[in-house]
Amino acid sequence: MPTNKKQILNNFPGVQELSDQRAAVIQGGFDLKIYRHGDQKDKMASFNFGIKQLASNSNNQTSSVYIRAGRWRFYNFSGWNSLGGFIERGPGKHNLPSWLNDKISSIQRF
Repeated sequence: MPTNKKQILNNFPGVQELSDQRAAVIQGGFDLKIYRHGDQKDKMASFNFGIKQLASNSNNQTSSVYIRAGRWRFYNFSGWNSLGGFIERGPGKHNLPSWLNDKISSIQRF
């Protein structure tokens, strides 16, 4: 006989354990927000997963980020290409350095 809620739920057809990351997406959570201006002004998008090519409305326009969870890399080129340079940041509010300001094309989560 199951002894905890997880064991009980797993006995129902169609019930599946979700990863923390997947559950956050379903609940509308985010781990990263990107902003058009410094000091987290003019939010453009929120992410829980990396993206190899930012959409045209946010590509080469990011100036600051807010990271709620995880470590993230911000690349100058699409496809997580490190030849153009990248920075890695963890939780907190960050303005991008001048050499990468308005030049982010891809984002990778670690």
